[in-house]
Amino acid sequence: MKNKLVNFFIILLLLVMVLLKFLSSFLFNIYNNLLCYFCILLVVVASIYFSFKLNFIQFNIIKIARTIKKCNSNDIKALFMSMGAKIGVGSIAGISLAIYVSGPGVLFWIWVISLLSSILTYCESYLGMKYKQNCNGKNNGGVFYYLSKGLNNHSLAFIYTLLLIFVYAIGFVGIQSNTIVKSVNYITYTNSYIIVSIMCLLVAIIIFNKIDSIVNFMSKLVPFMCLLYLVLGLFIIINNWVNISNIFNIIIKDSLNLDRSICGIIVVGLKRGIFATESGLGTSSISSSISDSSPDNQGVFQVLGVHFISLVVITITGLIIVGSEYNYIGNINGIEIVMSIFYNYYSSIGSLSLCVIVILFAISTIISGYYYGIKGLEFIMGSLNKLDYLLFKLLIVLLVFLGGIVESTIIWSIIDDLILFLLIINIYSLIKLRKKVQ
Repeated sequence: MKNKLVNFFIILLLLVMVLLKFLSSFLFNIYNNLLCYFCILLVVVASIYFSFKLNFIQFNIIKIARTIKKCNSNDIKALFMSMGAKIGVGSIAGISLAIYVSGPGVLFWIWVISLLSSILTYCESYLGMKYKQNCNGKNNGGVFYYLSKGLNNHSLAFIYTLLLIFVYAIGFVGIQSNTIVKSVNYITYTNSYIIVSIMCLLVAIIIFNKIDSIVNFMSKLVPFMCLLYLVLGLFIIINNWVNISNIFNIIIKDSLNLDRSICGIIVVGLKRGIFATESGLGTSSISSSISDSSPDNQGVFQVLGVHFISLVVITITGLIIVGSEYNYIGNINGIEIVMSIFYNYYSSIGSLSLCVIVILFAISTIISGYYYGIKGLEFIMGSLNKLDYLLFKLLIVLLVFLGGIVESTIIWSIIDDLILFLLIINIYSLIKLRKKVQ
């Protein structure tokens, strides 16, 4: 009876969200503000609670170092699969767009939210490992299983899984494709249909392989693309080193600027922080199931990935943008700003290099989105036949194509809301299962 009430409340809340979204233009965005403020409170309260409960394990450098020392190949594959989904173009275009819309102060709140909420990544990875199953020689785990087995709430697990498939298969895949088209257009002015067609072909070549081959591919792609971006980004920062203290001063001052809406800046910081690190969404628990280590070790390992994204990748993107001049107006994806900065420092080679990086980042997220979608379908349907796999792969390729030709603001708007809804369900489950997390 209790589970039925929870499911009814979740479904009712979803319907209310859809209705208010439709009426938001008439309600002066009251809906958006209330939902975001509620999620901010939820993330902060849950993060503080678990931080104290687990002795702030996300900041325990010694524990993290020991975990790295005893990791195995499956741990690394799980980490890179998770990072592949997180790093994506959200770490470049998403952060760029956030700074463009809300100012440099938003970067400070992205740091705060990412570092604090990384404890939620530990919790969900821990539970994902704790409740994972071995079916036909495959390790199946993640948020689906601790919702259905830990909470014994199959209906809520079903709702979450459908939303997750929609967010990743439709939203995230579309955003990556859209950013690739804008990046290539920036340097070549090639027809968008040609670009997205080539992208579809590349994605098809990759995903029309076995899952194990895809995981192995990700373990090689992610470190290479990260290293390439870090080298080029750090060179720009080092070139501008004399202004680094002024850049940080601008960021801190703007984050507490009373002349603007601090709440608005925090809201944008929360959205982009969650989008970039996925802390609290439950997705890290899906990647963790690849590993065969203990739940606490995999939890710490996944926290390491969040720290790398927030303190290295996002920070490099933010410092590059705040320390440079840019002037764009109208409907932008965000990647245009970083493209222009790379062009100023490296000329056409810089734009081309960033374009390659963006394509690699986008491919990693598309592949991870496909992987999460498959795992979600396997949970819902129990097992998939060859036709099921084929149809889903074709759907992903189709969505890559559609994502490259629609307006980016439409995609961002849909995904921002659904991410928050996934967040609510997952954090609810973490709180309910809090005694199981150690």
